[in-house]
Amino acid sequence: MKNEQPEMSHQTLAMPTAILLDVYETLLGMAEVGKRVNKLLDNKRGYTLWFELFVQYFSVGSCMARFHPFAFIAKAMLQMAARTPGEKLNEKGTGGLLQLLKHLPAKDGVQEVLGFYTTANTALLRLPILRSSQLIRSLAIA
Repeated sequence: MKNEQPEMSHQTLAMPTAILLDVYETLLGMAEVGKRVNKLLDNKRGYTLWFELFVQYFSVGSCMARFHPFAFIAKAMLQMAARTPGEKLNEKGTGGLLQLLKHLPAKDGVQEVLGFYTTANTALLRLPILRSSQLIRSLAIA
């Protein structure tokens, strides 16, 4: 039996005028952040807890037009996440994590793709911080 490919349409798609992006976990590599947060909180689900709090804080702050420095929010949410399982934070480790957050690497191909769309005059809009599952939950509540 021959491996048949579906017939592709040769229509040209219109270039989008705008693209809505989230940043964390989509454009930026967060794997090392996850490892460090889990280690700091001594909890294999520490990163998930921290990131959920982080997203909630940014979402509420954005809705209320209240903005705080990124490092302030990251540290405060790390302290909150540590209180949940009753852990104490290592200040040296926290400082290292905050430094890492300032220099997160883009995932492979991100710069090229964003450059392409920028050159094509496509507006690139970013969400403060949302995972797709959180966006779906937020829309379901609304």
